[in-house]
Amino acid sequence: MHFTPTGCSWLNMVERFFRDLTENRLRRGAFRSVEELIEAIGEYIDHRLTRERRLLAALAAGARSIPEMLDAAWSDVPELMRPAATVTLAAHLDKLADEGRLPAGVERPDLAARTPSEPRPV
Repeated sequence: MHFTPTGCSWLNMVERFFRDLTENRLRRGAFRSVEELIEAIGEYIDHRLTRERRLLAALAAGARSIPEMLDAAWSDVPELMRPAATVTLAAHLDKLADEGRLPAGVERPDLAARTPSEPRPV
């Protein structure tokens, strides 16, 4: 199945993707060639798609709470990084909602409630 967004939300997804790519991979890397840059972008995309597949599998298995979704899709993330993983979870859930693929009853993170002592999202 292929999804083609019909509203302006697709532009938001594209903007979010390039913002995240820039902040999370490109600014943190040093590339000696265009090939290295292309490889880094490919690895980033693969990482994002793997997370999304793991989240979709968890949702299909009935996960609806934030801890359930984090345990399923971000099981490799240390507890200290859970707040950052929660921010990423929120972005994935927004994307799935925009695409009409978010099941009913899914708990959504309240990012506005994040306290200043929590790690800054990456």
